[in-house]
Amino acid sequence: MEDDPVLSPEEAPGPKFSLFQVATTGIIVLMAATTAISWYFIRKRQVEQEGASPSAKAVAERPKEEGDRIARLEKKIAELEEKLTGMEIQVRQVQTSPGTTHMPDLRVVPTDKPPEGEGAQVEEAHHDFAAGKYKEAENGYFRAIFLYPDSLDANVGLALCALVRGAYAEGWSILSRILRRNPDFLKEAGSPLLFFGSEEEYRKYRDRLQAHLGENPLDAEAKLLKAWLEVYEKGGNYGKSLASELPGNPDAGILIQQIDSSGK
Repeated sequence: MEDDPVLSPEEAPGPKFSLFQVATTGIIVLMAATTAISWYFIRKRQVEQEGASPSAKAVAERPKEEGDRIARLEKKIAELEEKLTGMEIQVRQVQTSPGTTHMPDLRVVPTDKPPEGEGAQVEEAHHDFAAGKYKEAENGYFRAIFLYPDSLDANVGLALCALVRGAYAEGWSILSRILRRNPDFLKEAGSPLLFFGSEEEYRKYRDRLQAHLGENPLDAEAKLLKAWLEVYEKGGNYGKSLASELPGNPDAGILIQQIDSSGK
């Protein structure tokens, strides 16, 4: 068998492709090029959009944050409606154009019910307090003070509601404010002991205050609150003695001065 002659590249025959093979190859190349170009422009558009608008996470979280803020506003409005009389706060949704946030429309309008007098307001709160309904009483006293800021019994009642809750600093701050505004407060205000439904109920909260002072002897507000109670329970000298344990305290000085001028 004779060896095949070695042909030069110029003499070697070229590969033979059918028309179908050439056409198929061309289509595949064209499709690949088209896909690459399409992905390029799609990604370019995404990059431009991401640079010009908030991230997807921020867009998703925005409605939740706005909804939470509206819920907090509506809760606060409900609390105010519970505490205020003589006015009504209405909340309704404002219809806005698509794509904008629906924010609540807050309106304060007068009610048809005529406002009650100071005496009726305070008397209703007194009734709740004596019945041990302290939350309702606190709302009533708050309402009375909102309408009549200088109401002595309403301020005493609100301070006693703070005493019941163990909020001694808050209780004294209420008394301190009215003591500074009315130099005859101790002389004109009713006895806090008479606000409670029974002596046992009063002593329960008085003893809790005493126990608190045993653990926190440097709590000036709690000590002044106790001194105020002592004026009515034991007499002015006992209240002065306790307040005198806070030399240099301006509130203690005002309380002592009022005790002296009240003749208690």
